Parts: sequence; structure tokens; C-alpha cells
Amino acid sequence: MISRAPVALFVHARVDHTTKVINALKLNELADLTELYIFSDGARTDEDEKIKVASIRTLISNIEGFKKVEVVERQKNYGLKKNIVDGISYVLAKHENVIVLEDDIVTKPTFLINMNTYLNKYKQCDDIWHISAWNIGVDGDYDCFKSHFMSCWGWATWSDRWQKLELDPLVIIKQMTINDRYKFNLNGSYPFFSHIIANLMKKRNTWAVFWAATIFINGGKTITPTISEISNIGMDGSGTHNAIDFQQEVFENKTRINSAEESTRVEKVLSSIFKSRLSNKDEVKMLLYALLPTFIYILVAKFKK
Repeated sequence: MISRAPVALFVHARVDHTTKVINALKLNELADLTELYIFSDGARTDEDEKIKVASIRTLISNIEGFKKVEVVERQKNYGLKKNIVDGISYVLAKHENVIVLEDDIVTKPTFLINMNTYLNKYKQCDDIWHISAWNIGVDGDYDCFKSHFMSCWGWATWSDRWQKLELDPLVIIKQMTINDRYKFNLNGSYPFFSHIIANLMKKRNTWAVFWAATIFINGGKTITPTISEISNIGMDGSGTHNAIDFQQEVFENKTRINSAEESTRVEKVLSSIFKSRLSNKDEVKMLLYALLPTFIYILVAKFKK
């Protein structure tokens, strides 16, 4: 019997989205055997948002269909980054693993059983740090693939990996050579390293790129299923951050090899997908940030303090 990881669900002020997410999760085969933690972020000063947050809390106050439901109501607005980082840490202080959802990730009925299967299968694999539920568009003959690409559209990890999360951009920068930065940018196809710099310069306040960078600097990789287990319904401008509206691929549900593909083919497909969405301006900035010597970023960090 596979162990059953708890689910951490992060919600804020999107009642319709949250309702769909919870209803879909209830339909999962292991829902009644799964502990659900819901982290409800507080409202900012906007009166309309306060009403929406109150509606969310009414919705989540009486949820059935799970083994156990624990609701954590933030008394003030934490913001997406702090709510998620603190929430995951809270769950992983009690459990050895966790499955993570936000309020716009609608799951398939097979989501929980497949995520738990991967968590059990790769628990002892030191190079696997993250299980994704969404495939950006890499088809193949295997049921999943291994790569540096980390998606946070429904995912899972283990407590021993999460404990190494590094949120200091300068620490990340110091541990990456120029060649590392190129690889972290999926071989120069998307400016993930630039997002680290934007956080250093206080232009962004995000969490996911730091988890991706933590995985990378520790030599870790991600497992991604060929057939996605989720769909993202948040591409309507209602979220905290504007997500890139990728086509949500649906591949033929054929018989595949029960193993993880790791190959240059996967890397090339991923690079091609991201490269096609990279503007000339962002590409120039990506190259500039990747090539700047580390001492420049040390000076920037001192200035920003």
C-alpha cells in the first residue's frame, strides 16, 4: 500500500475558482483517505476583497469528503509567497511529504493516486526533488520524464528536500557559475535567472523561482508525467501574478514505458517551447544578467539594503 501524502491548498479571494478546485479534489480516488490543509490568506485594505475573503472562509469552513480538514486563517494579508512558504513548512513539520495546490488548479480524478505513486517511487532517489502534475508539452514513449524544469501547477515534494529551500537571492547567485546560469535558463531559452535578479532588486517578490533554483544548485531534478494530472483555470487575470498562458497539452492516452525518460531530446523540446515565447528584449536582458560578474550583484544587494 502506498502512503498518502497530505494536500496543502492555498486560497485567497477567488470563490468560483476555489469551489471548482475543491469539488474536483473530492472526486479523487484517495480523497477520503487524504488530510487536507487549507491556508486562507487575509484580505488587504480593499473592501471588495474583504467580502471575497469572508466568502472563501464560509466556503472552507464546512468541507467534507476528506480524512481530515484543517483550515489556517491568516489574520492579515501574508501575500502569496509568505502564505505558501510558511504553509508548506507547517505541513512538512508534521508529515514527510506534501502535495501542493493553489486555488486555480483543477485536478483529474487520478491526481492523488498518481502523485502518491510518484512520491513513493522516487522517495529514495536523491536526485529527484520535485514531482510536477502538469506537462508543458513534452510527448514521448515514457509515462514521465526527468528534467530541470519545475512547474508549480500542482506539485509535490518531501520534507528533507524542502528543508534546504534557499530564499536569499544572493546566496543563489553566488553558487551559480555563468554556465550554471545558462543551464538554469533551460539552455538559454527562458530568463529564470533574471527572476532571481528581479527579486534581488526588489522588483518582484516570488517564491517558485527560488524553489527551482534550490533544486538546481543541489543537483536535483523534477519528475513530470507525460499526461498532465491538472488543468489551470487561472488564466483570466484574477491571480496575484500573471501566468504565461501556455497551451495545456492533451496527449494520446496510449500505453507508455513505465519509467522516466532523461535525454537531450527532452531538453531540446523544453527549450523550444520556452524559446518560442521569449521576446527579443527579454532575451537580451537574460544574456546580460547571466553574464554579469557576481560582485556586481553583491554591490546591488548592499545598495538595496
